[in-house]
Amino acid sequence: MDFKLALKSTDKPVKYEDPTRQYRFEGFKAGAQLEATIRVPSIDFTFKTDPLESSKCDFAVMGEESERQVLRSGERLKLSRTNSSTLERS
Repeated sequence: MDFKLALKSTDKPVKYEDPTRQYRFEGFKAGAQLEATIRVPSIDFTFKTDPLESSKCDFAVMGEESERQVLRSGERLKLSRTNSSTLERS
């Protein structure tokens, strides 16, 4: 899989909090765009999404948790303060 993910924050603040789970997230609403190519060589299949420029999202936020770390599948991902970023994986 190859992909490009572009995130850009807005100036609209958001806050999500759940004291029972000791969770708090503060950040900003954001826009996100994704372009990807998926290949399955075993069945000679390739799928490519529309270009990044035509991609739209329904929901995206950028910010930080109270501990500045996110746990997913046993992984610790550090969050950084930035108002836009592009991630690419190939």
